[in-house]
Amino acid sequence: MTIWLIAFMVAFLLPILNGSWRLGLIGLGLQTTLLAVIITSSSHELSLPLGLQLVDLVFVRGVLVPAILISVLRRVGISRDHDLLPTNFIYWAGLFILIGMGTWFGYLLYPEDYGRALQCGTAAAGLLSALFVLSLQAAGVGQIFAILLMENSIILFEFLNPHLHSLALQLAISVVFIFLILVFRTFLLQLSTLTSNEGTGEDKDLI
Repeated sequence: MTIWLIAFMVAFLLPILNGSWRLGLIGLGLQTTLLAVIITSSSHELSLPLGLQLVDLVFVRGVLVPAILISVLRRVGISRDHDLLPTNFIYWAGLFILIGMGTWFGYLLYPEDYGRALQCGTAAAGLLSALFVLSLQAAGVGQIFAILLMENSIILFEFLNPHLHSLALQLAISVVFIFLILVFRTFLLQLSTLTSNEGTGEDKDLI
């Protein structure tokens, strides 16, 4: 599982450092696919709730959500380059300090279990990174990236105690999440309309 956890961390760290919203959304989709691999490796038998959760992670969150958001961002004409974190050494240092704190937190909770310590540390690092990005972002696309990274990190936390939701609850979670993404889509389209009506280049940065 170690390789999947490292890949999970790389999937959100590279887009933040690279400054590409497209890579960021693809990375978020990769994260949910990795979550599906992790939950599958911890489950011994396939069941209907597990199958629905895998569909939610791989198809809904891993494919459908990035496709919807990439489509709407192309429609509003946002630049390919979008710094999720200011390209400044101080901010980058702060990010790596938070990641280090997250991994250290995992070790403090599970000093005798390397696997669980790494999983908890990776989830904590993702959550702290999401809060850091969210605190620095005024643009809608950056805020959405941070919120979805936070969601993925919380799911990874939940996998520390593997359990399956009931079929109805898992279906409700998927429906609510899709509704949330549609709200994000509407928000970006409305914000694009408002900023274009204002006619100032600075307002466009809010997208």
